[in-house]
Amino acid sequence: MLVYISLFLFFVILSLIYDFSSTQNKNKKNFFILCCVILSLVAGLRYRIGVDSMRYMEVFEKLPKLSDWLSVDFSIANQPLWLLINVVCKSIYDDFVLVQLVQAFAVNILVFRFIYKTTTKYFLVILAYYCIMWWNFNFEIMRESLCVAIYLNILLAYFTHKNIYKFLLFSIPILFIHWFSFIVIILTVVVHFISLKRLIVFCTVVALLSLFLFDANGLFEYFLFLDLFLPDNMTERSVFYLASDDYGFINITIVGIIFILLTQVLYPYLIVSLKETNEEKCKLLVLYMFFIVLRLKLLILSRIVNYWDLLLIVMVVNSFFMHKNTYRMLYIRCCFIYSLYVGIRAFYLPSSLETRGNIGYDCRYIPYSSYLTKQKNPDREYLYNINQSDTKLHRMEYCVFSDDEYVFQNIQ
Repeated sequence: MLVYISLFLFFVILSLIYDFSSTQNKNKKNFFILCCVILSLVAGLRYRIGVDSMRYMEVFEKLPKLSDWLSVDFSIANQPLWLLINVVCKSIYDDFVLVQLVQAFAVNILVFRFIYKTTTKYFLVILAYYCIMWWNFNFEIMRESLCVAIYLNILLAYFTHKNIYKFLLFSIPILFIHWFSFIVIILTVVVHFISLKRLIVFCTVVALLSLFLFDANGLFEYFLFLDLFLPDNMTERSVFYLASDDYGFINITIVGIIFILLTQVLYPYLIVSLKETNEEKCKLLVLYMFFIVLRLKLLILSRIVNYWDLLLIVMVVNSFFMHKNTYRMLYIRCCFIYSLYVGIRAFYLPSSLETRGNIGYDCRYIPYSSYLTKQKNPDREYLYNINQSDTKLHRMEYCVFSDDEYVFQNIQ
């Protein structure tokens, strides 16, 4: 816990010194690089922290070395480029810690490059990244966070040159790391050819209709239809996500909807309405708001929102220092502070898998354990085992496989 608190205070102090004062930029770049290195090392040297990371460790142990690459069973997990990274790392050093270090440095270097290119208020953005995204990106969604980091850097060139065909070309590699990136790439290409006003109107109408007319159960039949065109493992994972507690359908009250609209949708819209930023960035923010609303019905859409979280953070921080202290800016700042609070508090929320004692979501990451000590946390191990059992149960309930066909069943 001390590690996490120390990092938080370190970023707060740097932000106060360099972002909110008239201090000269002496050593600013050096501290910026130091922040990147520290966050990468803390993430890369962790030991059995994050339930998803522990799953990746399990897959890593089943993989061969590079000399036996042709014998890799691609059905056991994930996309080929991610598997190749694992196999190469295993050939160099047969321990998952190398994969963690490679992934952590790759993700954080690319994230910090995006920050460096898009704002001068580095440390406030780093603080927000740490509170809202860093934990999930480095401890859990290792493949997707690598896709997000690459995608954001491809966007840098796209924002400057607006060449959608080059964007599409350079985005191809991330399709071989995480299949969900395909949706984000297609969305980015589509909105390029739509005006901002038309996009706002379309997304507003569809989002409102989804809140009141959305039929969750119909999606199951839709994914059965997609099975005709998609690989088996992709359809399987889609249906599994829809059926899971963490990413499936949710029920939310009107009060809850209004609160989320006020705290997560309205203030990005106010950023867009300032009309002083790149139009392509505004289009992506509109998509961000659109999927925030759709996420109220289907949590799996959080996967799409992940791709634009950092873009929103940068645009919000930049707006802090570009505009006078109007009521609009006061509201935006309050929502930003609230987002930091939610990001921190999320680690103390009870887990949906809590079945013993006081095991909560925070045990995924707290206490910190490194490869230097290799201490296992009993609660974390218990949560992982329960999670694995829950995953297998969902697959048995919703998906039955034969050699030649995919059969969908609802177990009553």
